[in-house]
Amino acid sequence: MAHRFNSLCLRAITLLGFFLSGCSDWSRPTQPGTSVVVLVDFSRSFTPLGGADERALNAVTAALAEFTSRSSPPVTFYWSRIETHSVLSERLCKPTRVDPKLIRSEGELDKTGLRTALAACAESIVKASAEATQRSQYTDIRGALALANEDTNGRASERVFVVFSDFLEDLPPGDKRAEYSLNGSRVLLLHRSGSDSRETTAEGHLALMAKWVAEVREKGATEVITMPVFGATEHRVGQSLTPRAKPAGTAVSVIVDTLYSSAESLRTIANALSRIAQNWIPPVTVTWFAVEDSARLARPMPPVEYAEQLVKKPGVLSTRAEFAAKLEECALGTARWRRSQGTADISGAINLQQEAGQFEAQGILVVVSDLQRPGVLSVKLAGSKVVMISAPNATDGGDEQQYFRRLHRWEQMFRDAGAGSVCRVQLRNLTPGSLTDCLPEP
Repeated sequence: MAHRFNSLCLRAITLLGFFLSGCSDWSRPTQPGTSVVVLVDFSRSFTPLGGADERALNAVTAALAEFTSRSSPPVTFYWSRIETHSVLSERLCKPTRVDPKLIRSEGELDKTGLRTALAACAESIVKASAEATQRSQYTDIRGALALANEDTNGRASERVFVVFSDFLEDLPPGDKRAEYSLNGSRVLLLHRSGSDSRETTAEGHLALMAKWVAEVREKGATEVITMPVFGATEHRVGQSLTPRAKPAGTAVSVIVDTLYSSAESLRTIANALSRIAQNWIPPVTVTWFAVEDSARLARPMPPVEYAEQLVKKPGVLSTRAEFAAKLEECALGTARWRRSQGTADISGAINLQQEAGQFEAQGILVVVSDLQRPGVLSVKLAGSKVVMISAPNATDGGDEQQYFRRLHRWEQMFRDAGAGSVCRVQLRNLTPGSLTDCLPEP
């Protein structure tokens, strides 16, 4: 009798201790499956969504459609707003549920149908963002994350959150920040500067993103990826959604100081890249930047993807002729931007573009500039091949040696950042052959 009494007491003490350890840790029993939540900033500083935003959303929807085939079924998609009071927000699209299997029931979506449904959702989001009545005055990011956690906690064994914002949270006076948890989730932060950004430099914007990464990890996310909107492609988003993805592909960045953005020189670069890209690890993704005083406001051309393949994939060029024509189009588009004074923020542009190409196995960096601004590289170039296409500016005539000291300083900075090779070419001597010599076959 005493033994039974002691046993009951022990069970009661155990249960009481569990209860007192924190009721807030209780959650619904986890169900098999995958929950995907896409949060889109609808604040006035971020909307309306432009062409680059639309391309990024399309890249996300295409990657998510592919993602279902390697996720724990069923997969459910949710779309929500980030606005003044995100917990009160209306959904952007109806939840979509898909259960990938060999034999589908009537009315169930296949991969093609899912792509179509997700793309239609993205299109409706872009249209809604153009309506002034749909935009909010403030930006409640943490409230949106808290609601997303509530919607998915315990409903799936795998959770993925995609957040599309300038990440400048701004609450009404007197409002309190929401608390949230992201235990066990993977998070992709797609970012760009908003219209009233308090961060005036690329470094300031990247520092803001670093703070968000640290916070989201502290809230329990198992993996946090940041990606600039301009660099989002289906391949890159797909890699970010895959745990411990093996790097694949080649990232090529052409960073152009707008003081030297002549059509002739940029077409020469396009010509050379189209010749040698077939020797690089596919897919090859080329992004052109026109850079002025602030890299935060750099004007990127849409990423150009190239991979020779028998089955053509949407958005990816499969022939060299197509690739060459698109690169020339980007070169001419970049050449439209010319400035008459100031110095280009080259290092800021490099810091931004390296984040875009973090999933590629190989990096190519082409810089066209007088490299007058000293700059600081806060990223690792991880074996990238760097080509410095330089020209002296008007002030170098009075002290010619300062130009050569500047080139040496920048070359050393690239090497210190981990560049695999650095090749210098004078802009006046630029030919397709000189660029090819700098970027030999692997």
